[in-house]
Amino acid sequence: MTTRPENDFWGDTSYRHERWIKMCGMETFKRNINFEYGQMAVFGMRDPKIKRIAWSLLKIGRLPVWGFNTHYDHHDTNGIRCRGWEFPGNEELDAYAFYCGLLYQYAKAVDPLWCLQLREPNLGSPLPVYYKKNKYRARLITQDMCMSTIELSRIAKNINLCDVKRVLEVGAGYGRMAWMILELFPHIEYTIVDIEPALSVAKWYLEKTVQAKVNFLTPEECRSRALPTQDICINTSSFDEMPAEESIAYLGLFDGVCKDIVYLCGYGERRHPDTRLGLSQFNYPKAWKKVYQGTHPSIGGFQERVYKVNV
Repeated sequence: MTTRPENDFWGDTSYRHERWIKMCGMETFKRNINFEYGQMAVFGMRDPKIKRIAWSLLKIGRLPVWGFNTHYDHHDTNGIRCRGWEFPGNEELDAYAFYCGLLYQYAKAVDPLWCLQLREPNLGSPLPVYYKKNKYRARLITQDMCMSTIELSRIAKNINLCDVKRVLEVGAGYGRMAWMILELFPHIEYTIVDIEPALSVAKWYLEKTVQAKVNFLTPEECRSRALPTQDICINTSSFDEMPAEESIAYLGLFDGVCKDIVYLCGYGERRHPDTRLGLSQFNYPKAWKKVYQGTHPSIGGFQERVYKVNV
């Protein structure tokens, strides 16, 4: 177990996450520690995330399905733990399911790779949200599947993933994006750089769910070795959480090893740019060409950015 050091970003984060895993166990990690890795709670039907994804559907010409097409199985509430969302009531869980349903509709509309034909593993016990396809059929849907689909679809618009040989992701959480990419393109060699315990969670999860080569590196190991050239480098919602010097160093790493696409997602601006930087506050390498910048369809303040490097 990590001893909590003073004024240390990595140590403080690791300490907090290890406490969650010790308290809840790995069997239900998608219902608790995953809220530390990017899954977001919904606090009622007026939650801004619901309004935002509904508006995003309208902007791409899709009318949101407002009926009772999505539901939460209220018989299964075991293991749910989240700061500010502990022991959520039925109304909150119904709002969460409603949000996931809208998110699924959006992801399905922008899914050229048919990512949503995949079935997320039950390992880790995803929250039991079901989307009703017709009178007789419903399928399990998850926030993670939808988010990964949206992100990967953005990447796929800028590179042919069939030609990709290597992908580097910094801050992969339990590996939701890695799982999707490797399910669709098992020939890819994937490298994850993360802190503990997220790195061990990702290793445990991916070794049980994919048949592909995955390298797992701590930040210290990443700094001490020369990485091979990567076709794609990814960071989703952690550069904007790190101390500024850490995120700048990782951008330097991406600049040194990436030969094609950098995908970034996170808050556009931070209030204290002397300690943390949002995506619009970085000084990007001059050799990078920005090919996409847009607001996230679901999360207020979030941006997606795609860069072509070495052009």
